[in-house]
Amino acid sequence: MDFIEKGFYQLDSNGIFIPMNGRSIATKFDDAIQDDLFKLEDSSWWFQYRADVIKELFLKYCDKNSPVFDIGGGNGYTTSVLKRSVDIGGVIEPSYKACINAKRRKIDYVICDSICEDSPKETLDQVMLLDVLEHIERPEEFLQNVYKVVKANGHIIITVPAFMSLWSSEDVMAGHFRRYRYGELIQIVKKAGFQIQYASYFMGFLYFPVMFVRVWGEKLGLIKKTFSRTKEEKEKVMKQQFINKSKGVHMILSMAERLERKRIKEGKRILFGSSLLVVGRR
Repeated sequence: MDFIEKGFYQLDSNGIFIPMNGRSIATKFDDAIQDDLFKLEDSSWWFQYRADVIKELFLKYCDKNSPVFDIGGGNGYTTSVLKRSVDIGGVIEPSYKACINAKRRKIDYVICDSICEDSPKETLDQVMLLDVLEHIERPEEFLQNVYKVVKANGHIIITVPAFMSLWSSEDVMAGHFRRYRYGELIQIVKKAGFQIQYASYFMGFLYFPVMFVRVWGEKLGLIKKTFSRTKEEKEKVMKQQFINKSKGVHMILSMAERLERKRIKEGKRILFGSSLLVVGRR
């Protein structure tokens, strides 16, 4: 792996690559949140569906025989799903706790770091930034640094939450700086130097539920804002949003997912959704 072999990293006792210079790495999520997500991801339809969409994009636009690194890959869920179908490079993640969890998912190369100006240049064949940019205060600068570490003709897949009209206390709690519109994301990806191969909203079937339940529910006082919930209430909401579905809702979701994935596979653009994606090339 070129990224590792440049001499920037050393292997620690947990099998995780850490920076040789010992620099500190900022992360938005504490250990407790990473463990909560780790417990949730394998049974979450949302994480499963996003991974399925990323797989479709990868097989259509990227090189399945060139390794892909998941930057900000968290606990390694998506990477663990993709490794059944594509060549996985590994996970690059600033949270050490998440790196430990990624190793538990049998990811071979886990690097506890983030991409910055000092990262080794042109060393990654392909990268993913899955719901990462919204956590970064200066995304233009970050994307430019990502561009520098990707090899010529390498690919990038990006997902972000969409529309500031869907902003709620959930975004604040998650440490988001913004939600994106189509044109905004396209602009900063192009400005970083990437050529756009495909871009679209997705999870269109969640736009109105998020608007009515999260946004208007909070505004009308029908549901508590995230900061006002007890630990038990937060766990209940997470299960309601990501896991627990009645048979009828499950059938509707499955149908909506199949239709959306079909459009994405055909390269057709979806006009709105709770999330947004871009496939680019260096």
